[in-house]
Amino acid sequence: MMTENQIEAIKRIFDKCIEVNKKGRAEVFFDWHPHTSQVDVSIHVPNWNMNKKCKSMNFYYDNLDIEYDYPIMNSYKLNTIEKELDKYI
Repeated sequence: MMTENQIEAIKRIFDKCIEVNKKGRAEVFFDWHPHTSQVDVSIHVPNWNMNKKCKSMNFYYDNLDIEYDYPIMNSYKLNTIEKELDKYI
């Protein structure tokens, strides 16, 4: 079962993804994987293109208290992902 904090974290990231897509400065994909407690965010600037790299970031909402980012694994703290999305709002 999910906690209210976990639900709120997912909603915050989803809302920011919607806001970025609304502004049009980047195209953001949001993928939620409840079986692994993971959310993936892919940021495509200025939009998705099959031949262009994107910034991929994920977080595990069953461990919202991590203290460090792990970029080599695309795993980030929640506030790091929020700050990255804020760049495009």
